[in-house]
Formats: sequence, C-alpha cells, structure tokens
Amino acid sequence: MPVSTGQIIRRTLEILGVVGAGQTVSAEDDRLVRETLTAAAATLAARGIVDVEADCAADAIPDDVVLPLAAVVARWAAPAYGFGGTDLAALKMLADEAEADLRSRPDTSGDPAPVRVKYF
Repeated sequence: MPVSTGQIIRRTLEILGVVGAGQTVSAEDDRLVRETLTAAAATLAARGIVDVEADCAADAIPDDVVLPLAAVVARWAAPAYGFGGTDLAALKMLADEAEADLRSRPDTSGDPAPVRVKYF
C-alpha cells in the first residue's frame, strides 16, 4: 500500500527524535523535511539508486522504501536540527545502510534497461 509524503516526513522526524508518538508535526518541520525529501529523491534518482521522484509528487511512495528513504532524509536534515559529532556519524552510517537497501531493491518499474548487442 503506498505511503504519503506526510508519513515519510513524520517517520524522518521520529528518527531524528523531533516528534514522538501522538505529537503533531509543526509547519516549519514539515516544510524543512519536505524540501529535504524532494532534494533527496532527486539525488537518489540522479545517482541511479532509486527513482521515487514521481512517487513523491503523486504522494504515493512504495511502502518498501519508507524506512530507508526516511533514514536518508534524516541524515540530510540532521544538521538543521543541531546534529553533529557522533550523533551525525551514527546517522551517516544508518543512511549508508539505507542506500545499500535501496540499491538492492528489485526493479519493479517494468522498464528494463536496454541491452546493447555487440557483434563480432
């Protein structure tokens, strides 16, 4: 079942410890993480890791990318929330593992890469 960008934003803020269960996400936090999510989606697509730009725009992100995507976004948003030192290093490690998970995700786009034939 697809997940909304709002749910990704909330999960990102939970990873950062900014919001807890039952707390409301502030408009400023929503804006900051939404901008970071947009940039993260574009960067991950450009690097060939995973393409969720259209999914984010359609507010229908595949549920199998929720946790890794939130971890990557949390790492990129962390400095805005005062993360540094060992806390930032821990988030970087989490984001690296998340990117590896996203890379290993099977391609479900239905549009396989073209095969180039080499003649002898």
